[in-house]
Amino acid sequence: MSIFTAYLGGKGARGKDGLNGLGIADIDAEPVNNQMLSLLFNNSPSTSAMLTASRDSAAEYVNRYGVRTWANAPSVTNYIPYSNDFTQWLDPFTRWSYIGATTDPFGGNGATEINLDVDTDTLGGAGQVLETSITGVSLGIDITISFWVKVISGDVSALDFVLPPFGTRLITLAPTDEWQQIIYPTCAFADLTGFAINPRGKTGARVALYQAQLDNSNTFIEEIVTSGEAETVVFDNYQIRQSDKGALLESEKTNIVHHSNDLSFWNQTNCSITQLLIADPFGHFSQNIKIAYGSLPNIELQGDTEPMTTGVEYNVSFYAYLTAGTMPEFSVELGGGAAVALPVPPVTGFQRFSVKCTAGADDTITFKASSPSLTAQLALGSIQIEIDDLTSYIYSCGGSGTRLSDVITFDYAYNFPAPNLPFTFSFKIFEMPNGSSKKYVFSNGLSGIDEFSLYYENENLVMNNGGNLASADMIQYNQVGLVYDGANLVFYGEREIINTVALANTATIATTVHIGSKLGVSHVNAYLSNFLAYRGALTHNNMLYLQGL
Repeated sequence: MSIFTAYLGGKGARGKDGLNGLGIADIDAEPVNNQMLSLLFNNSPSTSAMLTASRDSAAEYVNRYGVRTWANAPSVTNYIPYSNDFTQWLDPFTRWSYIGATTDPFGGNGATEINLDVDTDTLGGAGQVLETSITGVSLGIDITISFWVKVISGDVSALDFVLPPFGTRLITLAPTDEWQQIIYPTCAFADLTGFAINPRGKTGARVALYQAQLDNSNTFIEEIVTSGEAETVVFDNYQIRQSDKGALLESEKTNIVHHSNDLSFWNQTNCSITQLLIADPFGHFSQNIKIAYGSLPNIELQGDTEPMTTGVEYNVSFYAYLTAGTMPEFSVELGGGAAVALPVPPVTGFQRFSVKCTAGADDTITFKASSPSLTAQLALGSIQIEIDDLTSYIYSCGGSGTRLSDVITFDYAYNFPAPNLPFTFSFKIFEMPNGSSKKYVFSNGLSGIDEFSLYYENENLVMNNGGNLASADMIQYNQVGLVYDGANLVFYGEREIINTVALANTATIATTVHIGSKLGVSHVNAYLSNFLAYRGALTHNNMLYLQGL
């Protein structure tokens, strides 16, 4: 058994090898603790550089608590003019009356109690109860509907909510005597002019409602209170998609599937689509992603896509969950091309699958499955088709959906090492895709004899110093370090020296450093964290200590 003890220069001369100058345990406090740059640590985007960071769209990720969620867009608008004053909502058919304020979900007195003045449980989808007008929501935009509801008294068997045309119900559920927050992402099927919430019950039943919101997001972001007109919240800070693995930094990507999470728009052969009453992978209930078999053992689901190029390989991904029964065969094909066999989905919850498919001649995606016993019930959603590497899920509506790129930059001069002098880098990286496209950890944004960058290409991590290249097979390592003494570059992976390569350099000092991309493109498409940069080459013992952080 060996014990590793780290001495930060407390004993022995400062800047020397610590206690007695001997052994692997000895490290130097001053160089290790005095980095030029410290980025992307948990709760600390930067301790040494003024970052400029942006992404002009919402984006999906797994947060540090292991929950799939969405990072907000720069601004979100609640289009409902009166989010809490339900006395301003319409009663077009004289079906309800206002009782008064009541306790809201957070202990205040901001909720509204209403009374059902007629039986509403047999009205169907066209029988709206509370209705409000909205403006500013155009065909095809992503929206999320949310509100709180509870039953106070009486017989309330269900609740639905609808958008014009009012005969189309989006959701049907059974409210309880406990507050429930309904969160339902969808898209505008037309230019929207109204929205209705419809408790279904008997005359005299009473229901409480709180904070109605219809906004241009992919999930509930935050409560946006309105008092007579739509309100927009502008988020001052770019939301880094931070998880326990680091910051997710991705290129702009487009999901070319239409209706990626609503199979009711897909062509169904020998099956039907119903709402999944349990949560989907993002915690949303009542999504139209549950497939039930008909009278024959083989089913097909076919959805439309944006135009694809025949013979080109695409990345197809989706979440699946076999909620009941058995399903021995499962496959997917693009454009009528060759079918690709898929694993049988798990019976314990949603799992994301990803396969490469070659497109045929048309612009469709087709899932096929079999269940000889006719017992299978498959939940299938968050479907995506993209070029090149698999990236985080992009919601799409009646057409394609696009997630814009993550851009992080800062001033070079005071925060980053000179490429022609000794330097050290250390960082952690997770879920690095293996492919031929370049995926940049950092770049000075220049090319040719002026480029100073670090990128992954296939299995290799490549340092480009003025057009001079040094590389090592590093894709399997999460903890990475590089030390340059002015002539040779040493690659560290998980506290081991992987390779040492001679490397010439450039003397160019650029204006800007890009983290996770090159000029906002060719992103690392992975989780990057604990990024440290040093002016100077750390010793081997110092690197062993640093790589253990």
